[in-house]
Amino acid sequence: GFASTYDRVQMDVDSNVRHLVSQLLSPHQREPDAATSALMTGLEMLLKGKAVTEGERFYIVGPGRRTPIQLEADGIKVLATLERLISVGVLVPGTCLYWDEPEAHLNPSLMDEMIKAILMLSRAGIQVFLATHSYIILKELEVQAQAGDHLKFFALEKTEDGTKVHEASRYLDIAPNLIEAQYGSLLDRAFAKDFGDREG
Repeated sequence: GFASTYDRVQMDVDSNVRHLVSQLLSPHQREPDAATSALMTGLEMLLKGKAVTEGERFYIVGPGRRTPIQLEADGIKVLATLERLISVGVLVPGTCLYWDEPEAHLNPSLMDEMIKAILMLSRAGIQVFLATHSYIILKELEVQAQAGDHLKFFALEKTEDGTKVHEASRYLDIAPNLIEAQYGSLLDRAFAKDFGDREG
């Protein structure tokens, strides 16, 4: 009921949310092209179902399953949103997806599935821009990438002369790499604690 409520009353909600809901409530494309159909099929396999609407309510429907979207994990909600945007013709080859912190509220066990979805979009001709602070997301991208995938990593460095942009084709080639430095520091401290205590 968000859309009808938003249209009737004053709500302290960004208008972009209303715009997204409008797109999600749009009807399916009548005859999606082969690339779009393949993309929808891939996402439905990850979801083990598909996102459907009834009025202004969303459900994940699959074999023996019809779950209200609000009862699903956040990672499943995101995958369902992507599948829905593709099925209604908003997210199609030639478009761009800007995604800020895909790891936010995401169960770590779903991170590999999320990267599968992101690479699926990219291989279908959708340009994906990710902003992330997650070591796991970055490494999953590199691990799952195949020959022909076009990955670029960018790091922003704050300097006295302004912000500098560093570009690399591999995660480990990014320099400076604050994420790698922090994880390396954590590993060193954990190692020192575990083995230091045994030596003591």
